[in-house]
Amino acid sequence: MKTKEENKDRKMALPKNVRLFLSITLTVVLVVFLVTLVLKVSAPGKVQEEVPRYEYLHKGDLQYQVSLRNNLLYSENILGMGMVYPTAYVEQILAKAVYQYSGDKPGELTGQYRITARVEGVQQEEKTEKVLWSKEYTLVPDSSFQSADGQIQLEKDVTIPFAAYNSFASQVQEDSGIMSSVKLTVAWQINTQVQTEEGLVQEELTPSFTVPLNSRYFEIDGPLSQEKEGALTETVTKTVPVEGAVVAGLLGGALLSLLLLLGVRFFTKAAQSDEYTSLVNRIFKKYEERLVALQEGLSAEETGNAEQWIRVKTMDDLVRVADEISQPVYYSELGLDGEEGYAFYVISDKEIVTYELKPDLAAEASIKEKQDAPVKQDTKELGV
Repeated sequence: MKTKEENKDRKMALPKNVRLFLSITLTVVLVVFLVTLVLKVSAPGKVQEEVPRYEYLHKGDLQYQVSLRNNLLYSENILGMGMVYPTAYVEQILAKAVYQYSGDKPGELTGQYRITARVEGVQQEEKTEKVLWSKEYTLVPDSSFQSADGQIQLEKDVTIPFAAYNSFASQVQEDSGIMSSVKLTVAWQINTQVQTEEGLVQEELTPSFTVPLNSRYFEIDGPLSQEKEGALTETVTKTVPVEGAVVAGLLGGALLSLLLLLGVRFFTKAAQSDEYTSLVNRIFKKYEERLVALQEGLSAEETGNAEQWIRVKTMDDLVRVADEISQPVYYSELGLDGEEGYAFYVISDKEIVTYELKPDLAAEASIKEKQDAPVKQDTKELGV
């Protein structure tokens, strides 16, 4: 059977900082997923919607026919909408104003309307039209209408004396000397109020059409028809059910975070620090001014007398020897036998005192370095 130590050795080694960072991050992510899940389930979302309580539609139309005097061109005296009309043949414009209002619930409907004709001298300036002069005529004075059920349909016929307005425009130009474009605008202004159980509706429509004056022929255009839908609404707060996909995603994220956290906890271990590198760095930091680098390392065979070689247990021992005989500490980046490591030397006339540091002996050397071992007066007795 495998021992606990063997199982521990099979764990993935991670640097302590990395392992700690992963543990903290996964814990935070797990908590975020769980808190979000609890909030989603216990406190479902709410949205505000505008719910219509009263809906309505109203529409205003201006329809027209053009009345002609006797002429050589047309056999009939009435022309319909959307045609080109010779000015010399036109006597009147016969307009019909139609208004409809309907709501989905009863209400007290009241309103006012008026129809006007306005003759204007205008001048076009870039993208705007400048009014030089104008005169307004009342075709239908202010009139009221009402309905107790909130529904109404109005129709009003009106005669527009086109020939008289055209003649008036010519007289103004001759009298004032202002030569400009002249137009006739017929407008139907409608104001409606409806009092309902849901509140008050106030609306306005102004269908109209425009006729050029002082021209040989003309066409009629403009917003002849206007229509508007509206509603009185109420703001309602509704609860939005939690989506299953959101809950599943949060549960999946929490489970994955938990599994990863357990994996870091039970299948990884903190990597041990590199004792060899740490010890080398400490030695060079502590004795930097005492060390002298050799181009090549020394060996007992090269010196010819291996008995003069003395090995000490720690770097501190070697430095004490160097202090005692007033010699520098030499070092090479290879061990005494040429393998990986560092070799340090103190050389006297009769002896060579050495300290060797290898990666496989770094842990033991680090422990010995920390011990306060005294150095004997006789350097030969310092050997192992």
